[in-house]
Amino acid sequence: MSDRPSTLVSRFALEVGFALLTMALGAIVIAGALEFSIGWGEIGPEAGYFPFRIGSLIVLASLVNLGLAVRRRRVTTAVSTLTGVEARRLVLFALPVLGFVGVTMLLGIYVAAALYLLLTVGAVARHRLPVTLGVSLGAPLLLFVLFEIVFRTPLLKGPLEAVFGWY
Repeated sequence: MSDRPSTLVSRFALEVGFALLTMALGAIVIAGALEFSIGWGEIGPEAGYFPFRIGSLIVLASLVNLGLAVRRRRVTTAVSTLTGVEARRLVLFALPVLGFVGVTMLLGIYVAAALYLLLTVGAVARHRLPVTLGVSLGAPLLLFVLFEIVFRTPLLKGPLEAVFGWY
């Protein structure tokens, strides 16, 4: 039996997959921008001007990364990027992020952020309870003050904020 861990994903596959993913995201940004005017109007840039250019840059950078990955495929195919242990760590990171998105839609971003930080700081990173509570309550409170009071930019709120009258 070999001492090397078994490879689940080669570096080449990861680079190609990520380049295609970012290219698709750039295309989505471009498609959204094309719903508006992407030119320059009488008072300055139209609504789609900036998103169209950013989406185009993302697609262009993705094409460059895809080309580099294909050019270096002989070297990167043999390089192990994701082993079973690393895949487990990735899942332990990704699942709470996906849960955060779902909980945000139900409970609002501040409660979701507190729950996400409570889980990741406490259970995944295994910090002590005072640190976990300080981070998971302090960070959302700081974000609330920053966005809602300082910037006056309301973020998605849920039923808990309504109970406290923070609308």
